[in-house]
Amino acid sequence: MGGRLEVFKFAVYIFFPVGMMYHFGNPYWYIDNVLPFRDKLFPPESKLNRPPKERGEIQDALDAYKDARRKAKTAREAAAEMEAKLKGDE
Repeated sequence: MGGRLEVFKFAVYIFFPVGMMYHFGNPYWYIDNVLPFRDKLFPPESKLNRPPKERGEIQDALDAYKDARRKAKTAREAAAEMEAKLKGDE
């Protein structure tokens, strides 16, 4: 009795992982079940943020960032100046 049980346990230990690899490793199963879910879960490649890698691209991105900050600062200063003028008129 015990020998048969050990043979059964050995067969399960060996064939269960092999069966799972056969089932889930099937390319058709992957295409049907994984790829549609991946498209729902992750954004498309075209919408991903791609940071610059070349030195010139990095410098251009840094200049654009500094320019945007400079414009925002001048807008804040202009708004504060306008608010100060309005308070001074009252």
